[in-house]
Amino acid sequence: MKELDDNTYNIISSIFSTSAGLLAVSTALMVFVPGFGQQAIKSAGKFSAESERRIYRILLGGFGLATFMFFLSTIFGLFGLLWPSIGMINALVAFLFLGIAALAVTAAYFMDRAVRAIK
Repeated sequence: MKELDDNTYNIISSIFSTSAGLLAVSTALMVFVPGFGQQAIKSAGKFSAESERRIYRILLGGFGLATFMFFLSTIFGLFGLLWPSIGMINALVAFLFLGIAALAVTAAYFMDRAVRAIK
């Protein structure tokens, strides 16, 4: 039983460090996106400026969702380090997966917008 507890603790520790690192990355993207959006809105025409605003609001919401999921995973990871259990691992993996999915989809959309802006 002791080996299972140590293994559970190691898994939670790994998930915690991964989610904390991804939280830092998504927070940095949350800081970067508004500046890039302002540049895109300034260079947009009169009629496309509102469309650009809407797109960058969606992007900011997507990065915000990813940041929130990583934040929850990090907070629950702290609790999981105190009270390791299989249920806590499942919750951490679910939050981490949702955060990674939100970050991947939003980053792909942001990359698409950035490539179009460069052309």
